[in-house]
Amino acid sequence: MNPTDRTVAVKHLYETHPYPSPNAGASLLRDMVGVLWFLFPGQDLSGWRILDAGCGTGHRLGALAKAYRKAQFTGLDISDASLEVARQLAQKHQLANLCLWQGDIAEVDTPERFDLIISTGVVHHLPDPAGGVEKLCRLLTPEGMMLLWLYHRFGEFNRLLQRELVLALAGSASADLETGVNILAELKINLDPEQYGNGVLPQGEICQVSMNVDAFLNPIVHAYRFLEGIELFAGACVDWVAINGITTKNSSSLLDLEQTGGLPDVTLSDERMLGSESLLCKYRQLSGRDRLRVIELATRPAGFSLLAGRQPSLARCNQRIRGNIVELA
Repeated sequence: MNPTDRTVAVKHLYETHPYPSPNAGASLLRDMVGVLWFLFPGQDLSGWRILDAGCGTGHRLGALAKAYRKAQFTGLDISDASLEVARQLAQKHQLANLCLWQGDIAEVDTPERFDLIISTGVVHHLPDPAGGVEKLCRLLTPEGMMLLWLYHRFGEFNRLLQRELVLALAGSASADLETGVNILAELKINLDPEQYGNGVLPQGEICQVSMNVDAFLNPIVHAYRFLEGIELFAGACVDWVAINGITTKNSSSLLDLEQTGGLPDVTLSDERMLGSESLLCKYRQLSGRDRLRVIELATRPAGFSLLAGRQPSLARCNQRIRGNIVELA
């Protein structure tokens, strides 16, 4: 398929199987609320304009808008069906600080500028991920930042093999979705709800079919190592990129390359990762880029998050993020 056809196929996938849940009565997903709290502790983000690029059914976006009532949120998604669920959620939770736009990230054009752009699990489904990042970064204010979550090659290796198996049996990535759903059922393949940490819906509210379609039948999937993800920003109008955290099965951890010492309960422990003083000594002599290589080889994450921005935005960042900045090649 050419890029246009693949984009149409992605849109059709989410029109027929809204993600993460077609149920507007399902609980809001608060994992991103925690992410923002650790990035901007004690701040209410008053006056901030925040874009969720690829908001899906709005279960994460709604939780953010509810937690940060003094910020103005905008949700952008390609799927009308997903946005309809998001509208119902906004009404149910009385989220007057949330508006929704229908559109394609690759074609978004607005004079509005944002203090924070969040895109979780979306850019890696674009035909041109680097182009999508560049397009979104144009929408940042001078103090604005982009928070990006991507699949990692190592933790996703087995899932992507399963996806390839399903698509091979279906005949092509453009086969009708119900054929793929039936093949998944016959193979007894299901995405583990905690594949990407524990920020999922309660067990009784999980829509396994929507999760499976997103995980195994999406016609566009890219996965990255840390430095490959960072290089997606090479053509964007940002001055710095920092690693923020990783997600592994059943858990999430912040990264702290320079050992600033904050938030030890939620930060990846070098000691637990490597286990011996001699290895720790070797590790701490490495450059930031080489430390990232060790971390991804040792932990094999399913996903990771990056924060990027222009120079003035560093004043909004904590010491941990400043220590996690990795220079673009």
